[in-house]
Amino acid sequence: MVYRVLLASALLFSSIPSDHARSQTVTGGTIAIVHRSNLGVFVGIDSRVTRTGVLRDSGPVCKIGTKDGVIFFGEGSVSADPIYDSYEFANSVISPDLSLRRIVDLFSDRVFKLAPILNEARRINPERFDSSFQESKLFDFTFIKYERDSIYFALCEFRYNLSLVSGLVISRRISLGANLPKPTMLYGDHEAISQEMRRAKSNTLGKVKTVSLLRDEIDRLLTLQIKQAPEHIGPPIQIIWMRNDGRISWLKNELPCEPTINR
Repeated sequence: MVYRVLLASALLFSSIPSDHARSQTVTGGTIAIVHRSNLGVFVGIDSRVTRTGVLRDSGPVCKIGTKDGVIFFGEGSVSADPIYDSYEFANSVISPDLSLRRIVDLFSDRVFKLAPILNEARRINPERFDSSFQESKLFDFTFIKYERDSIYFALCEFRYNLSLVSGLVISRRISLGANLPKPTMLYGDHEAISQEMRRAKSNTLGKVKTVSLLRDEIDRLLTLQIKQAPEHIGPPIQIIWMRNDGRISWLKNELPCEPTINR
């Protein structure tokens, strides 16, 4: 186990030949919208991934997944090859017979087990670690599931703290319930979207009453943000809809992203 920890840390955070650059990456950069209306829940997200390491490269991937009636996506450093991939964690714990609370707990257990590996990575190369995981943030992850005759949300934030005694310790903060903190949640750097809403003096999504118009407005807002920061986020835009009875439909799915995450 110690050998595997050291090997993984070295692959991620030390300087190695460029042939191995794709194994030495931290993945981040996402813009997403979650909107709750009387028609259900709509999620829109970009598809460009930026990998930082010896080399930088970008390309489209599915950043939103569905499995067994659950919608899930992440924002932040959602993967660090070859140490972890939060989407793989989600795929491994989601099961139709599990409650959302249980899914979140199993997912969190996988994340907590990263602590000794990341602690060793930080010890080996603290500057690289701190540049990859800024402001003590690992990543945020959202699960949406229909259960008990309602749509429930689990908003998970994973952070790390440094202790002189224990080293790196991972903590989580979870908001789980049938209501979002506000009808429209924005993830990632969303300054262009916020400016547009301030210009309109309202949440433009709140004025839209049909599925097709909601799809088009989410697409328009995400496109505004992508144009502001094309080096980190980009098309195609993926949009998914969970009806109030839990049925899931893709409104935009160009990659495509079915049946589960495509990474």
